[in-house]
Amino acid sequence: MLPVKDIEDFAREEKKDADSVIHDFGHLKRTATGAAWFVRILGGSREDEELAYVAGLLHDIVRPNTEKVCHAEASAERTREILRNFGIGPETAERIVLVVRDHRKPAKWRDALHQSVFLADKILEQMGAYVVFRRAYYIGECFDFRDKPFRESVTKHFRRRLEKFRPEVFPARFRKLVEYQYSWVTDFFRDFHSGMNYAETLARFCYDAGRTHSMLLEECIKHYEPVSYRDREIKDEALKYIEGRKFREFEGFVRS
Repeated sequence: MLPVKDIEDFAREEKKDADSVIHDFGHLKRTATGAAWFVRILGGSREDEELAYVAGLLHDIVRPNTEKVCHAEASAERTREILRNFGIGPETAERIVLVVRDHRKPAKWRDALHQSVFLADKILEQMGAYVVFRRAYYIGECFDFRDKPFRESVTKHFRRRLEKFRPEVFPARFRKLVEYQYSWVTDFFRDFHSGMNYAETLARFCYDAGRTHSMLLEECIKHYEPVSYRDREIKDEALKYIEGRKFREFEGFVRS
């Protein structure tokens, strides 16, 4: 048995003063939960669900506030050290380390465990209504955008991410889920690009919060005051996700 609770407590403590707020413990915990869910959906073992959960907790344990460092490699090395300190055997530890190392982009997947954190991080945390808030917040806090104009930064970052995580990148069995999640972001970006007031207001609110770190991302979502029916829908959907109320619906997309 892995000391899951102890590792979880360690990750929470490690992220108390995270350089990047959007990569705080909340992100680790949700990714861990999603990774275990994907292992279950893919028919993996209960043991692999537990390993996926631990890998999710540690996948961004090293996360500088910039895109200029490969945080996956850095987190993998740190994960190996952490697991050794917790007395985890080398064979089990290396399975977890592999998941952490390969979570950033598609790889030649070995099994359900290996791809679990990639799927959870990219489909659940990098798509959906939630990521509209998350991405705008990140642009505000990230050093890479510090000296760049607001609209230019939002446009460039959203476009790059949409191109990187197109639905065809993911396994065919998750296509309906990915298309559902992807549509929240594409619709928002279309509206932002065309100058719709709600999109500008939402992005600016999160951008300013990220720039000042005046509140955590979850607080940012909860405190945002919608100005139209569309951003109210986005907020409601994002809250359902961060509160863990979307998995039954997600499962319907996968099993239908």
